[in-house]
Amino acid sequence: MTTVEALKTYFMESSPHMWTRDIREPSYTFEFQGQEWGLYLTNVVGWVELLAFSALQGMLVTLLSAFVYKMILQKQGTWIAYLSCFTIAMPALYLIPLGMFYLLNIRNQFFRFCIGTIIPVTCLFKTTTTAFGFAPKYATTSLKAFAFYYSVPLPMERSEKLDKYEPNSVAEVVNQLTGFVQMFIAMGFMITFYSLIPDIMPPMGLGEPPAEYYTIADIFKPKSQLRNFLYLWFMCPLVTSCGYGFMAAQNVVTGVKACSVMDNPFFTTRSYTMFWGGKWNLMIHQVLKSGVYLPVRKYFPKHIAMLSTFAASGLFHEALLWMFMLPLDDSNKCWSDPNARHTTVDCYLPRPFTTSLFFLWHAGGIAVEYSPLVKHATFWDSIPTPICSVLLIASGSVLAHYFTEPYWNSLCFENAMVLFTFAKPL
Repeated sequence: MTTVEALKTYFMESSPHMWTRDIREPSYTFEFQGQEWGLYLTNVVGWVELLAFSALQGMLVTLLSAFVYKMILQKQGTWIAYLSCFTIAMPALYLIPLGMFYLLNIRNQFFRFCIGTIIPVTCLFKTTTTAFGFAPKYATTSLKAFAFYYSVPLPMERSEKLDKYEPNSVAEVVNQLTGFVQMFIAMGFMITFYSLIPDIMPPMGLGEPPAEYYTIADIFKPKSQLRNFLYLWFMCPLVTSCGYGFMAAQNVVTGVKACSVMDNPFFTTRSYTMFWGGKWNLMIHQVLKSGVYLPVRKYFPKHIAMLSTFAASGLFHEALLWMFMLPLDDSNKCWSDPNARHTTVDCYLPRPFTTSLFFLWHAGGIAVEYSPLVKHATFWDSIPTPICSVLLIASGSVLAHYFTEPYWNSLCFENAMVLFTFAKPL
């Protein structure tokens, strides 16, 4: 077998993008509290693959940007532009990752989550931004400028005074890689800690949860609320570590300084508005604002625009779940056996609209913040910010299992573990 053939065999049969289970063997074993533990080291190939798939997807989306520029931007306000937006461009943004899943045999659900989220979602809302006339002026001056704006997923910093992008620097990349390492280590400690409390945090990838999981009665159990709180805390280093990694990669490739994806949301937040508007996943916040909030706000009151934005966020998260969880074939009898989704985690599919309920809960929190009642709650200003953050996260986590359960009980988070270093019981 030649070197090229060996690499091809490895890529198509043995590399992490195909793993549906963490098949790594522990690099080291040790005893803790009378139980044998294993230390699992990160799979570097997995990170390289993830970046390579993102680069390939970026190239494909760049080709689509020419269509968006010609048929939507240049025909803005016409029926052709809206028809092109909703019947061609937006479906294409989901067909691209689905095609990659089948052609490259991508079965790792976390890989599919990243490929189906980062570029498709940002481009989807940039498409509506363009269709409704809210694309930034600097992006509309030429096809080249628009393609760069459209296909680069993370928002880029611009100098308004000089009217150009802020150039990247070596120091900036080093800073982002430092942040990545810090969150990478934090993620490892969190995974290890959660394995110590299985009564509260169940193992990942268990499949369909018990029937009472989604009941109202379960919400009021202290143990359930602690679990929900820890679910959200798990999401923070996971999203932040991946965000730092993609920021560093994008900065190197584009030569332009990328904006931060996260801004320490769990310790510096004083309100729901601050959390969603300036702390959590700023990449999605920016495109939702220009692609949903501003177009709706143009015709409707502020509260309708805000509610529409959260509804859109919930719906695209619903679509995302099906994208990474939908079986590629019938190898596990997911299609031929109607009961397989209830008995096999490989076939597990989410409950519809639970994610949307989570986002509407937070929309309600923001509505309360704008109500007259809050104007009299002056005591809140005297509470230290870290305590405010914990209280807000706790109140926001009431329905957290509606949002995180599909990721935790499917193979998504379990498949993500190949990218991290941690210890767990054998």
